[in-house]
Amino acid sequence: MVWPTTCSAVIQIQQDEVTLATSIRKAVLLVGAFIAASGCGILDPSGRPLLMTDRDRYIAHPVAGSGQSTLYSFTLIARFTNTTRQPLYLGRCSPNSPHPKWFVVLADLKDDSGYGPAWACGGHDQHLRLGPGASRTDTLEILGPTTFDHFSGVPLGAIEGQMRLGYELRTGTGDVACIQPPPQGLSHTFSVTVARQ
Repeated sequence: MVWPTTCSAVIQIQQDEVTLATSIRKAVLLVGAFIAASGCGILDPSGRPLLMTDRDRYIAHPVAGSGQSTLYSFTLIARFTNTTRQPLYLGRCSPNSPHPKWFVVLADLKDDSGYGPAWACGGHDQHLRLGPGASRTDTLEILGPTTFDHFSGVPLGAIEGQMRLGYELRTGTGDVACIQPPPQGLSHTFSVTVARQ
């Protein structure tokens, strides 16, 4: 690295640093303005929304098919509690859907499980609202695997192992900018084993 040796070079570097800092501040303000304009809030750090499942272990039983095309199912009861001081919203597929949109991921968050539903939802702004301190309980029928390789027919995604349930957690009813990234909206880890035929 060549260090500047003249006063003008030092001044130029300082001006560049001020310009960069100003640009960063402007970008942060623009992002904040975008979030505010879209009706989204920033997640209140005073509490962490809590999603709990009724068990730490589940057994998935065969319900249809055979061989590698066997479908497995288990029932999971989920309880979501808004522990923050702000209203939160759970995304749902359509304005009249009784349950939140949910997904099941591997516990290490590196991949989806084989139990991920294929949502085909339309855009709307009527998501499930939970005020501060409010809770809701949902009974979910988890079915999988839900996707298969088109050519080989091999199921995609793990159907056994350490997993986590997730809800689409939002800070507003607006567009996708309101959706909070994981680990927000995720449950604790639970295990799934398959009952063999």
